[in-house]
Amino acid sequence: MDEILKWIMANKEWVFSGVGVPIALGLIRYLLKVIESHNHREVVPSKVEHSVENAVAFYSVCAESYDDRNTNYLFETHHKICSEIRSVITEGKMHRILDLGGGTGKVIALSFSDSEKVEWTNYDLSDRMLRVYESHLRDAAMSTVSIRGDISAFEPSKFKSHYDVAILCFVLSSMKSLPDFLKIAEVIVDGGTLIISDGDPIYTLKKGGQFKISMHTQTQVLNLNPHNPVKIIENVCQAGFVLKSSSVINKGIDNINQDYSYILCFQKIIKS
Repeated sequence: MDEILKWIMANKEWVFSGVGVPIALGLIRYLLKVIESHNHREVVPSKVEHSVENAVAFYSVCAESYDDRNTNYLFETHHKICSEIRSVITEGKMHRILDLGGGTGKVIALSFSDSEKVEWTNYDLSDRMLRVYESHLRDAAMSTVSIRGDISAFEPSKFKSHYDVAILCFVLSSMKSLPDFLKIAEVIVDGGTLIISDGDPIYTLKKGGQFKISMHTQTQVLNLNPHNPVKIIENVCQAGFVLKSSSVINKGIDNINQDYSYILCFQKIIKS
């Protein structure tokens, strides 16, 4: 393209004479087509990968776009969790909910936003996620709290209250190892509920073990670390809980049934 422009300038007297005008117009039309083609060329997003050790960077970058990729199966999982929470809420009584790694609060927390008898605490490591959460719950009737903290280094001393329900929803596969459930148990009332949900490990691995979010010219990728639900149940029960119920959200893949996610509901043992 540069060579054509140089040639036109070097021969401008001839080009813009009566003889050269048709040739000049043809060259200009060609240049315009080249420029238009370049402007409409599909931009292939670059890929930025994150390990679970640096999951906070992934969630911080994607905070404002995080909910754009929510699927029907994810919504179905969230709605199941909401049903489990409602089953333990008693009308007229104040209930405190601790959402560990609650992210944007777009579905679960927002579902309880009209409940004046609910106090919802989002405990998340990403400041940007907490800001998005606060924007979603700005007009909520329920009381909302934001606490920045790392579930991997959970400190019960950060909490002034004890909670009736604690949630870990699609959080554990973003962690290198399981959290200390004994410490989490310290902030849950006796008889309180702990709900854990995540993507089914087999399904996660079938999908390449990656969580991807496309953003403009980049695709942000988190390399997941799925945990075995049986191991989770063992660890939670050792921390003083009993398993009340378990369920799955199932989807068909290539005409074969495949669990998309699991939901585990535990109750903290009441001390005598």
